Amino acid sequence: MRGFRNAAVHWLHDSTLRNLLFSGSAIGNFIGTFPITALIQRFGTRTLFMVYGLTSAAATAAFPFAVATGFYPLIFATRIAQGFAMAFTMSAAGSVCLTWAPVKEFGLYMSILSMHFQFCAIFTMPVAGAFCVSPFGWRGVFFLQAGLTFALFALFFFFYEDEPAMHRKVSSKELSRIERGKENEAKGGSVPYLAICTSPAVLGVWLSSIGGNLGFQIFLQFGPIYLNKVLNFAVASTGFATALPYILSATLKAFTGPLSDHSTCLSEKARIILFASISQGFMAVCYIVMASTTNPLISQVCYTAAIVFSGLNVIGVVRCAQLVARQFMPFVMSVLNGILCVITLVLPPFVATVASSNTPEQWSLIFYSAAAVIVVTNIVFLFVASDQAAPWTRSDYQYTPIDSGVRPNDFGSGLSTVPYFLRTKCSMA
Repeated sequence: MRGFRNAAVHWLHDSTLRNLLFSGSAIGNFIGTFPITALIQRFGTRTLFMVYGLTSAAATAAFPFAVATGFYPLIFATRIAQGFAMAFTMSAAGSVCLTWAPVKEFGLYMSILSMHFQFCAIFTMPVAGAFCVSPFGWRGVFFLQAGLTFALFALFFFFYEDEPAMHRKVSSKELSRIERGKENEAKGGSVPYLAICTSPAVLGVWLSSIGGNLGFQIFLQFGPIYLNKVLNFAVASTGFATALPYILSATLKAFTGPLSDHSTCLSEKARIILFASISQGFMAVCYIVMASTTNPLISQVCYTAAIVFSGLNVIGVVRCAQLVARQFMPFVMSVLNGILCVITLVLPPFVATVASSNTPEQWSLIFYSAAAVIVVTNIVFLFVASDQAAPWTRSDYQYTPIDSGVRPNDFGSGLSTVPYFLRTKCSMA
């Protein structure tokens, strides 16, 4: 394979091997997604998130050393380890929100918890741009982020508890407020995989996430390349130009999260549909405009607007998943993460094939394709969205034999804990 040590062509100069590194993180993410539902119920969010976080810190710190060896399989394996650690982010956000957020404040909590998508770009893009033109070089970015990751996860482990009732700082009044509206939710018991995987609202959420994640990942992964190669931004300014939309997106999300919780002039379902339509609709329109123009200013404005409004998706689509799935939100989020993994896996080779020369015409084809997928996948969601807890979330729900899947006292470790139905029917997500 080209790119190994002593090969005629170094892997860094091979576009195929460079793009494969993007896929490496997606492969690790996909692998790490499968056991999450079972592991959360066995070990809890606090312990599991800490393990995933330490894995992320270690893999990030090891990456420059792997690159120094020039041995591509080792470099690729390190990227897989980084991706494995990413698998828990969405499930952790769902689990924390489920446990700690009052039902009427789901929007606020989820908008804050999901800001890691924006913050990673806000921090990494300009910092990476600065490091790349500094004496420290690109390696400094990895060492800095590894140190910050370790420190932040240590703080999380120290302050977080899996149950509000166990936390030393939660009063009985605050606990009552957190638990209000959750009285009829089943505690423990089995995960009704069949019922969840055949729920129209959940299927609509998963389908919508295909378009939403595709649109977001094109900008997240290839935004700097598009700004530099197509719009001709300098490397240093590319970092800031890429980060700016995420700053605005995080700001808008912080404002609209509480707004979605308290806008009583509209029904909950109407708010879900409204925010989902704004988020995905604006993104599709911006993609179409970018594909239709060669004006750098118009392209940059649309690039910025698409990322800004993409942040509203969590208040629409993800909020629907929260209200419908309730205590089974971690499983729904793990499937969402699986969908994200597949998109992250197939996107690099697709972009490398279609935009091999990074010409405006090639990127126009990518943008038109993304807009079409966003529109098609979100139309269904508008008809099946719901704000009501599904019957299978109630304590009196009657499980079918195929639903019986995983029970709290059946957990072992790894994929053996995932029921046969999930491995065969739902693993495609």
